[in-house]
Amino acid sequence: MIALALAAAVATTDQSREILSVGVGAHSCASWLATPDSRFEGNVWVYGYWTGLNQGGSNPYVGRSTDGPGIVAEVRKLCEATPSATVIATAYRVYITLRREGR
Repeated sequence: MIALALAAAVATTDQSREILSVGVGAHSCASWLATPDSRFEGNVWVYGYWTGLNQGGSNPYVGRSTDGPGIVAEVRKLCEATPSATVIATAYRVYITLRREGR
């Protein structure tokens, strides 16, 4: 059984706003990518976070040009380039990029 660790922290998603992040989102990218269990937990977190952004945003179809694993792959690629960033900040950057590009 995978033990899920809960974490809560204030995270910055962009340059102007801080929010409470619960779970893997509050962790660094390096922490998310460290083990198979943490990668699995992070993937699930990204799916839920992305769905929440789509539900609460003005465009409920951001990410429609790909699928769940494709979205996670984009977040992971940026996380690998910026391992000290938080997962939430990185996922949000990818979300904003895809939204801006209409994908």
